[in-house]
Amino acid sequence: MWLAGVALVLLAPARARAEDAPPPPEPEAQPAPLEVEPVEGAPQPDELGVEGAAAEAAGAPAEARPEPVVAERGPEAGSQSSSGQEPEAPAVEPAPVAELDVPAAPRLQHDFGFGSYGRVSAGGDGYGSTGRAVSVVQHGPRIVEPPYIELDLYYDMRSGEQWAIRTQATLALLEDLFHYTGDFSSMLAIRNAYVAFTWAGMIEVWAGSRMYRGDDIYLLDYWPLDNLNTVGGGVGIRWDRLEARLHAGVNRLSDDYQYQETLVPGRLFGAERIVFMDRQRMVTSLGGSYRLLGGEEGPALKLKAYFEVHFLSAGSFEREDGTIEDLPRDWGWVGGVQLGGWGFAERLSHVNLFLRFGQGLGAFNEMAIPFGLDSEKQAFPRATELVIGVSANYERGIFSMLGGGYVRRFVDADPQRYDTDDGWQLVLDVRPTLVIWGPFQAAVDLSYQQSFPTGLSPTALELLDPAVFQVAPMIVFAPLGAGSYARPHIRLVYRLAYLNEGARDLYAAEDPRHDQSVVHYIGAQVEWWFNSSYR
Repeated sequence: MWLAGVALVLLAPARARAEDAPPPPEPEAQPAPLEVEPVEGAPQPDELGVEGAAAEAAGAPAEARPEPVVAERGPEAGSQSSSGQEPEAPAVEPAPVAELDVPAAPRLQHDFGFGSYGRVSAGGDGYGSTGRAVSVVQHGPRIVEPPYIELDLYYDMRSGEQWAIRTQATLALLEDLFHYTGDFSSMLAIRNAYVAFTWAGMIEVWAGSRMYRGDDIYLLDYWPLDNLNTVGGGVGIRWDRLEARLHAGVNRLSDDYQYQETLVPGRLFGAERIVFMDRQRMVTSLGGSYRLLGGEEGPALKLKAYFEVHFLSAGSFEREDGTIEDLPRDWGWVGGVQLGGWGFAERLSHVNLFLRFGQGLGAFNEMAIPFGLDSEKQAFPRATELVIGVSANYERGIFSMLGGGYVRRFVDADPQRYDTDDGWQLVLDVRPTLVIWGPFQAAVDLSYQQSFPTGLSPTALELLDPAVFQVAPMIVFAPLGAGSYARPHIRLVYRLAYLNEGARDLYAAEDPRHDQSVVHYIGAQVEWWFNSSYR
């Protein structure tokens, strides 16, 4: 109650002042507007507009007045009827808007794809040890192979038939599997990481890291002509019967042959690691094929020519004692031709004949370290390689047969005339397959391989020609049916390999394999590929 009383006391003076204040003044009366007779010929305010009327009232000259804004009126505007009433203006229909012939924007298509190639095997030698491959040539038969998996990721964007862009990444897992070794670490490799742009299905431009390959000999897992692993870019054209590709790329292997790091005193204290030698190897390739006969589906015949140039820059290598060794520049080249025919039986039937010659660095794989160099530590010009190869596949109904082989002559660059690294090699492999029932097939892989070195065996002190003969019957489960290239395959394989004295001599005397002339293998294998062009 006492709070209410205080509030009344405080508000009382303000209320008294408000009551004593004088009332507000009355608004002054505005004079009525004068009615002025319109002067004949003078512009009216509605014709001058607001600004024009104001300017005229102020006495502005005519040239300083704004242009009158004249409203568009119908033909009867401003006229009066006999009754003195303003007639209604006729409705004015809006003028039609012209339709512009604007082409619609192309509709882009986006696709994400996944592909894979893989092989995994589990087997042994029949005596409790791991099964192994047996080979005395550079590229032996692929009956027993280590695990290998590729995972392909594709992203395609295209505009109809005009152009297309593909981004591809391929992750590879090599050999050791956790379930076999118990080791979580794995050998990983990025086999593809590139972007390719294709215009009208004719011209391709690409850049990145890429496996750059042609036709292979499947049973030997070997590409006789173009088989490059490159970081670079290239262009290609495909027009009617002609196809051509040009490419350039580099590599720098993590080996003292091309790359070396060393420790030097730091700028302030301690030591720091620097790159002392960095020798890039540049590889360029040019290949073209022309379809002589037939269409793309066959029967057809094509002729292909291929050429490579390799160049390795000079460098300086630091020895363990601190002295410097100068390594000279080196180079090489590869040239070859291929004659291929396909589609003469069923679609995947084919025959390819290869001829390849390489000199200098071209006699070695681009991812390998050259050996047997001359006194100047160069591979060119003495190192040479000659390869004559063949691959074939025949399919007819429930029967198919794969075949492949090559003859190879290799000479390194060292001055030794009789050398175990020099000489001839040959290998031949065939695999006939017959459908037994449904998805089950029976096959047998027969192969023979031998090398003829020009040098004496360092242990036997005589010329030995290592040779291996293999026979491998197998039962194949092929759910996609007959065909040499139908995958996936699940195989049960037995392999018997016979090694002659020269082949056993390649093992050290203390190696248990040195005394085994017969080597067994029995195992289960699986191989698959889909959305993958690499086999």
